[in-house]
Amino acid sequence: RLRARGCRVVVVMPNYPPKLLFEPPASLTHLAQSYAENRLLIYVGGLSESRGITQAIRVVQYLRKEFPQVKLLLAGRFESDLYQQKVMQLIDRLNLADNVDILGILPHPEVIRYLAVADIGIFLLQPVSTRYNWGEPMKYFEYSAAGLPVVISDLPAKRRLIEKNQNGVLVDPRDEKKIAEAIASLLRDPEKMKEMGERGRAAFLREYNWEAIEERLIDFYCKLTGEL
Repeated sequence: RLRARGCRVVVVMPNYPPKLLFEPPASLTHLAQSYAENRLLIYVGGLSESRGITQAIRVVQYLRKEFPQVKLLLAGRFESDLYQQKVMQLIDRLNLADNVDILGILPHPEVIRYLAVADIGIFLLQPVSTRYNWGEPMKYFEYSAAGLPVVISDLPAKRRLIEKNQNGVLVDPRDEKKIAEAIASLLRDPEKMKEMGERGRAAFLREYNWEAIEERLIDFYCKLTGEL
């Protein structure tokens, strides 16, 4: 829209993490041992109804039938005390206390450590706002940087990323049974998961990192100041 008005535009994606942040953590022995028996799904970000946390927990209920040791890791802040209470009641009602770990707010280096031991990154953003259609979430880029296959809502911007990079599965974020089937299909096929993760990691190293775009911003500043 700005270009159509004759403006000079440069697109800078602040959601791209720096490469250095996603260097392999020095030691994961203790954390890996803690979850050695589990198949780990991870979500990192705000914990709210609109971000599909309720659906993610219900998905675990379906998965547990085939994968009793499946575990969902939730890292982030609850949108309210009321929603946190609702989530805890849901976990209790579905008897999922052994299958859901609420990690709370973690320092970013600690988030990287949890991503490094996880199997699948998930983001079940609900289609409750048109603005959700077009956002490219940091979660996608961080999951990709960590080499995780991604299970994500089939919304336009997310679809574009998955179709381009072939590193995950698109799902209807409201259909918990179909989401569980998609995740189960991945868990049954470790080689497919590995290949998806490698494609995502390669895409991150190639273009979805801050270093890949910082020169674009510097060049733009130079043009504005007349230095080029």
